[in-house]
Amino acid sequence: MTVLLAACGNLFNLEHVNSTDLGKDDGGLDGPDGGANCYGVFLSICLDADVDDDWDITDGDINTGGSMNFDCEMTPSVDGMQLCVIAAKDIAITSRLTAHGGRPLVIVATNSLTLLPAVSLEVNSVVGGQRGAGANSNACPPNGPSDARFNGAGGGGAGGSFVGAGGPGGGGNADPTIAGAAVVTMPTPITKLRGGCKGGNGGGTTTTGSDSGGAIYLIAGAEMAILGSIDASGAGGRGPVAPNGGGGGGSGGMIVLDAPKLTISDTFLLARGGGGGGGGDGGGDGENGSQPIDDLVDHIGIGGAGGGLGAGPGGNGSSLNMPDGSGGTNGTGTFAGGGGGGGDGVIRVFSDMLYDATATYQPPKS
Repeated sequence: MTVLLAACGNLFNLEHVNSTDLGKDDGGLDGPDGGANCYGVFLSICLDADVDDDWDITDGDINTGGSMNFDCEMTPSVDGMQLCVIAAKDIAITSRLTAHGGRPLVIVATNSLTLLPAVSLEVNSVVGGQRGAGANSNACPPNGPSDARFNGAGGGGAGGSFVGAGGPGGGGNADPTIAGAAVVTMPTPITKLRGGCKGGNGGGTTTTGSDSGGAIYLIAGAEMAILGSIDASGAGGRGPVAPNGGGGGGSGGMIVLDAPKLTISDTFLLARGGGGGGGGDGGGDGENGSQPIDDLVDHIGIGGAGGGLGAGPGGNGSSLNMPDGSGGTNGTGTFAGGGGGGGDGVIRVFSDMLYDATATYQPPKS
């Protein structure tokens, strides 16, 4: 499907976005329409004229939401997606760049794109902080019931699911017949640019589940060098006050890299799920689950500890050998259960010449 766009941005004009052949490596960098100004294999982004300006990106934050946003060009809805697109001839990301807002972010370099060493590009979500660009996709199904109770103690919310399944929440007591929130899995392969899925709410009152990782698509017409890190991980689940269940951790989001020649060196790409929040009991509040980046060994989101002695801890998020999040633990006696950990997101790479001997992909690229 081809969608024509009116000229509405202050940086450049998009001619159209083509989504007919999403996920198929048969369009080439000129796109399925054969236009000289079309870029990308996973999704074809077509400009209405040559782009001559270069762009050095320094410290900052890109807002992908809002009709009056001038950070990027907004596309109309394509197969349920609306994208925030930035284009320039040569792009260098020279210091930390974050992106938040309701739409996935697409950065198009018609010639070259470089992410410098020790520089991070972040569309991850943080509990109590930023929500990554395009997080909490509207394609996500409901997380299932999250208020499994016994004597007033809430069950934990399920972790968010994407490519990996979120872990179930722990029940509101030690009775195994009172389950936590249901696990929801997503169909594969993923053929649309989109963020992951939010964690489920903890049972009891208002312990909301945490945000998923967002979505970032980087395109270069000639070559791309990723020498810094890219993070699209989900947030850790919230730990509640007693006697409420822990919130589920958000799933990982989506990273797509697309260039004829691509070098990824001495860095990592991360789209893991966050750890679930611990349940609360009368002896103390549950702790928040951690962000995946907090663990330096395997970038695991660790589940938060349960409050006091009786509440269940949250489950860990996805890890190197486990694409699914771990389940939260049941509370003992009358205390609340922990939230489930978030599942894996997705990393996709399209390149004819790929050099990545020292790159770390978590989860593995597809």
